[in-house]
Amino acid sequence: MKANITLFRSILSLCSDYSVAQTYTIADLGKIGGNLSAAFGINHAEQVVGMSYVNKQTGLTHAFLWSAATGLQDFGTLPGGK
Repeated sequence: MKANITLFRSILSLCSDYSVAQTYTIADLGKIGGNLSAAFGINHAEQVVGMSYVNKQTGLTHAFLWSAATGLQDFGTLPGGK
């Protein structure tokens, strides 16, 4: 019985961090060129990765990394990309 209570307390402590309301901010990251950019992920360092259409008609896209410290960094066309 003592093991069951300990397990229950452990599960509650894990869940308690996720029950707190989260606050989010939407920010315009800018764009590299063209008229469309999309963010795909964010990490714990608050760096955002994504892509930007440099030429929508040809499908030319560039990968980017954004952070508050460095702003938008263009990685260019990645191998295998258009």
